[in-house]
Amino acid sequence: MNPSPSASDGWTALGQDAAHALDRIHAVAPWPLMAVTLLWLANRHPAVYVRVAVALLLSSAAGLALSASMGRVPVRGTSPARDYLADYFALPGAGAGWYLLTALAVVAAVPAAWARIAVAAVAASSVAAAVATADDPVAGFLLAAGVPVLAWLTARLVPYRRRVRRAPEAAPLRQAG
Repeated sequence: MNPSPSASDGWTALGQDAAHALDRIHAVAPWPLMAVTLLWLANRHPAVYVRVAVALLLSSAAGLALSASMGRVPVRGTSPARDYLADYFALPGAGAGWYLLTALAVVAAVPAAWARIAVAAVAASSVAAAVATADDPVAGFLLAAGVPVLAWLTARLVPYRRRVRRAPEAAPLRQAG
């Protein structure tokens, strides 16, 4: 028994709707996890947080410069500030580079070996997927691994000093005399 054309069209439309929904989830899902990770690092491991924050900035700037030099920066709309992240993550491997930097920070902060191995494996698979699916594997590798690792190593050079808050000195007690 062959399905009717209307049933086939319905399944096709449902499949397309599901693909669009999953694509939207994939675009948004990493952001809350990354935000929670960065907040955790800022609270528990401020030196690692500073390093990963600087590395994320360096990696983004270097990645955009590298892509611009290769003529690969996508341009959407007229507002570069509004479309900055959307354009950056449209580049091959850019999202994987951010995942790799976040994983390097977590590996530096977490003492449990099993957790470090798991985080490193997820980051490595993200980099491998970005390189394998990129139109230009060299550009994909540079944006997914080369630039982020170089930014991580460079960010180590940024000095970090923890500010120590001192309690205000108490006023001297008067002697009753």
